[in-house]
Amino acid sequence: MDVKTAAEAISPERAKELLTHWFHQRGARTVAFVQEENPQPDPDARYTVVYEARFKPSVLDQAQVEIWVTHDGEVAIGFETTARIAERLGTKSGRDRFAAGHEPARMSEAGMLALLDLIANGDLAIVAIVVPLLGLTGTEAVLLRGDLDALKSLGYSPTDWIRKPRTRKSIPSRHLLKFQPWH
Repeated sequence: MDVKTAAEAISPERAKELLTHWFHQRGARTVAFVQEENPQPDPDARYTVVYEARFKPSVLDQAQVEIWVTHDGEVAIGFETTARIAERLGTKSGRDRFAAGHEPARMSEAGMLALLDLIANGDLAIVAIVVPLLGLTGTEAVLLRGDLDALKSLGYSPTDWIRKPRTRKSIPSRHLLKFQPWH
């Protein structure tokens, strides 16, 4: 399958073709792949989503991701949820939301698939901040293996939501949650 590396609009049809092919090539039996064309519009959103793809693992130690394609051909990413993270840590979470990700942005097909490879390979983790009595109060995505510059060179530019791991002493309220590869 020919995959473009320049950042440009991705049609919902092309996204469906790419993601379906990528998922079937991966052969992940522990992850459900759910697609929705023309999902219900969100009246509060600043954009219209015309295609959704959800990768839902059956276990908590594999990362969940959602991808939305807008009518303008921009792509949004939702990485993990605070409810799943709180459950994994045995704590509570206020409002359930995505732990990390970004609003719709232009990206290349190759960049989108490279990001999915990082997630599916367990190369992206979550740092969760847990405060006693309050529960989960914050999250951020960290890249364990791989290179943000390589991701950018493939046409995935909205990398500001991904951090490099910090090398500082352990802080009791911060938990590094690694994810197992999809299989």
